[in-house]
Formats: sequence, structure tokens, C-alpha cells
Amino acid sequence: MKYFFFLSICVFQFQFAFATHIIGGSMSYSYAGNDNYLIQLEVLRDCASAGADFDNPASIGIFDTDGNLVRQLFVTHSGIDLISTDPTNICIFPPNVCVERTYYQVSTSLPFIEGGYTISYQRCCRSHQIVNLADPGNNGMTFHTHIDTDLHNSSPLFVGEFPYAVYVNTPFSYRVSTIDPDGDSLAYVLSVPFFGGDLINIQPQPPAPPPYMQGSFKSPYSVENMLGGDYPLTMNPVTGEMTAIPSTTGIFQIAYAVKEFRNGELIGTYYREFAFVVTYPFPDIKYNVRGSVLINDSIPLDLGKVQIFQRDITTDSLYLYNEQSIGSGATYSFQNIPAGIFYIKAVIDTASTYMDQYLPTYYTSVYFWYNAMTINQCDTSPFSRDIHLINVDSFDGIHILDGTVNFAGRGLTPVPGLNLLLAGEDGKIIRARTTDDDGYFKFEHLPQGEYQLFVDLINSLIDNHHPPRIELNKNRTVEVYLYKDSLSLQEPTSIALIDKKDVLQINLYPNPTSDKFVLDVNIQKDKLVSYEILDMNGHMMQSGKMQTNLAEQISIADLATGVYIIKIKEDGLYAFRKIVKNKY
Repeated sequence: MKYFFFLSICVFQFQFAFATHIIGGSMSYSYAGNDNYLIQLEVLRDCASAGADFDNPASIGIFDTDGNLVRQLFVTHSGIDLISTDPTNICIFPPNVCVERTYYQVSTSLPFIEGGYTISYQRCCRSHQIVNLADPGNNGMTFHTHIDTDLHNSSPLFVGEFPYAVYVNTPFSYRVSTIDPDGDSLAYVLSVPFFGGDLINIQPQPPAPPPYMQGSFKSPYSVENMLGGDYPLTMNPVTGEMTAIPSTTGIFQIAYAVKEFRNGELIGTYYREFAFVVTYPFPDIKYNVRGSVLINDSIPLDLGKVQIFQRDITTDSLYLYNEQSIGSGATYSFQNIPAGIFYIKAVIDTASTYMDQYLPTYYTSVYFWYNAMTINQCDTSPFSRDIHLINVDSFDGIHILDGTVNFAGRGLTPVPGLNLLLAGEDGKIIRARTTDDDGYFKFEHLPQGEYQLFVDLINSLIDNHHPPRIELNKNRTVEVYLYKDSLSLQEPTSIALIDKKDVLQINLYPNPTSDKFVLDVNIQKDKLVSYEILDMNGHMMQSGKMQTNLAEQISIADLATGVYIIKIKEDGLYAFRKIVKNKY
């Protein structure tokens, strides 16, 4: 009780209440067949607001590509939900932050028209206490979306909660949750909020036609720095993870867009916005994180450990904060964790019964750290953070794949403790190993086939989309080199390409050289390949394209003396050769 009383004083001292009606929402839709669409409007409001309640009904306008009103729909809401989580999670819900949500859903027929339809809803007004928008108390919001009826598409679905409150001068991480029912690719970007409605026309009926006006940020705030400070709010375009270190207390309006791509083409952009409070934390607050490591959702792991990594936004890096062997019932518990951003990972012991049946797994159930769910000061529920290990197929082959991993550009300097994941030709991961002190790894009992080698390297966004490929039809030992952004397979003679019948032969001469050399790439079929000249730190110094089976003379007169790597690239696969440049 003393804990909550102190926080209440801190929060109320700065009078952080939303105070004026709606604080966020979104517009989405689902295709139901036969030109029918289910339109869904999400609206959030401040429970303690002195303003009007949710509109009931809400006026939703449908416009053609020229801005003509095609239809106006009056839609009643589905009921009001008080958004609440575990009451001990005072970061998300300080004592005087109260949020309600409602949904409006309506089915309507939208036959094909050129250019499709725009769906919108507008409502005034925002809280005058919002510190990062210009004149927020006199401007409302516009929630809108566009439907291309030629695609028969469903928009991405917004799910999950917002971080309604975060702590000042404390790193936070929040990953937006979005699901696309059609399996389209999604990209995320911060956005300027849309204004709509004002004190004269509080509840536009119908809404104004498109295009819609984006609001203005008040100096020094901008879409590049919505919260201010030295470590601005950023959004990962792939994962949708927001991170920041807020430096100022107050109420801030945040907006983001989800871009939907199909076959590489942008087919839609969808907007969501919300307001949250930046407030003071309880002094020297610490957290406890606990859970179990489970097999098949219920069986405790027999032998293993759990690691907790802390992320430092100021240096954009992670480090191992702590680790512990699992206890009785495969439980773990990290006590007195400071406010910040953390990742949790379970690692199976080599002596475990489940060693080759399950993989090292991050909370919640992913292979790589950059896809993992973060735990931070806005995720402090006392409930268990159980890690459900990822199951893999068992194999009964006779082949062995082993080798060493060395740092590129450092001679034969081994990479110890590197987490390698072996995948089949289809990209499905089947095994995991960690290199020993000599950089050595070994995969056993493998059937004949083609394999790919992935890596989970903390602090590195290794490009696992283009992993080394290894053809295995007998026991095989390979040398692997770790670059800043990739693993590369070093072959002593030739390298197999996408077409397994083709074998690439690379000749460099003269080597060493003083100013130029001849690169001769031979293969059964004529192909256009690209090459890069890298220094020993992996930095690209030159690049170009060349035809196979036709020797190319390349000048390196402008490069300093030293050792360089020639990287040949073809369809995402790489071959490497060294060349030495002398002074004379």
C-alpha cells in the first residue's frame, strides 16, 4: 500500500490526466466475399474525461476516389470495455490513468469502382495537455482507411495494448502487435497524427471527404522525435518495436502506420494512434522476473539454463546481465532487476535428454534475439514468463558436418560461444550448437542433402536471409568466417551455386599485385555475377559486375597496401578469395 501511495503522489503532483475525451484508435476492414466488407472502428477515451461519452451511433463516411460521399453509416458501438491489466503493473496504469475502449462494426457492400473507397470517422477533441502537438485542444482525430476493391483484401488487424504510461529517463520498448489475415508483408513507420473535427464541428456528420490533414508537432517535437530528448522514439520497420528514453514528463500523442505489401507492391497503409503519460517511477524500483522452461507446453526441461540480456539503447547494444541453471521443475527467477529492457533465453544442456529434439528459445518461442519479446518496466506482471521450447524433427542419418568459425580479417581467430542453427534446404531449423573455445562445432546424424547455417549473434543483425549453403553427401568439415553482417563459407577449392550442377572456379592473378589483377570466374553457363572488394574488417572498398567465362581486369591502384577479400556473389550465395596488394 505504501508503494502505491507514493506513486500516486508522484503522478497526481503533475496532474497527468487525459481530461478530454478520445485519446486514440484505428480503422480496419475484412473482406467477407461477394463484395461485402466488415468495417471495424476502434476508439479509445479517457475514463475520467469531462467530455462526451463515446458516440452512439458513430457517423462513418464512405467516399469515392473523387471525394464524393457514396454512403453514410450510423453505427452503434459494441459496448464499453475498461482496459485494465494486472493491477500491480503500475507502469502501464498509474492510479489516475483510466482508459476505455469500444468497437464499431458494420457490414456493407462495396462493389468495384475505379480507385476504390475511403472510409473515415472524425471526432473532436484531443486533450489540451498534450505537449507535442500544436493546438491539440481545438483539434480532433480522423481515423480512416482505403479499400481497393480490385484486391478483395483484408487489412492488417491491430491487437494488443499500448504502453499507456512509461517512466521518464528510463528506456522502454513496446512492440506493436499486428496480424495480416492474407499473409501479406508488413512494414512499420512512425506517422504524424491526423486532425479532424474542431470546436465548431465537434462530431462531423458525415465526416469531411479526403484528403485528410495531418497535424503539426509543436517545437521541438517532430515525427523524428515525438518525445524529445537525446534518445528519440524510433520504430523498427520489420518488427514494429518502438524504443525510446523519454526525457520529459507529460502527455504525448503517438501515431504509427502499417504498410502492407503483396508481391513487393504497396497495397495499403493503415494508421493507429494513442496517447500516453510519461511519469516519474518509484525511486530505486526493482522487478522480479520468473517462469519455467517447458517441453510440449507442460513438461519441465531436465537440464539447462536461462539467460537474461539487458539492452542499452544509448549504445544500441546488449550484454548478458545474468544467467542461472534451471531449478526444480525447470523454474528460473531473476530478482531485483532494474528498470530497463531485457530479453530472456532458455538454453538446453548438452547432457539433456531433449538436446537434439528442442532448440534454445527466447521468450516467447523464437529463435533469434532480434525477434524476441522484450520484458521491461511496462511488463512487470507477477505471472510467470514461461518459455516454451521449440520442437524440431529427429533425424537418423549417418553423416557429420563439423568445422570451425573464425573472425574474418583476424587471421585464424576463433569465435567461441557462437550460437549456430542448422536448417534444411527449406529453411526449417533442425539443430543447434554452440562453438567451443576453439570455434569448433559438430552436427551429427544428418541425412544426405543441402543445409543452411544460421547464427544468433547478440548485438548483430546478421543477415540470415542469405545463409551459407552446404551440400552434404558424406562427412564434411568446413571453415566458416564471421563478418559484421553475415556468415560466409570458405571453400578450399570450388563452391556449389544455386544450380547444383554448376561449379564455380575462381582464378586471381597476379597475386600479390601492386595496382591491378585479373579476375577469372569460370562456370558451365555464362552468367552475370557481382563482386565486392572488402578490407579485412569487412568494409566494402570497391564493387562491380562481370561476365563469367570472360576474364576481367580490375584496378586497385587507389587502395592502400594490405590484404583484401574478393567476394563473388551469385543469387544470394558467396565465394571468397584473398588478394594481397604490395607497394611495388
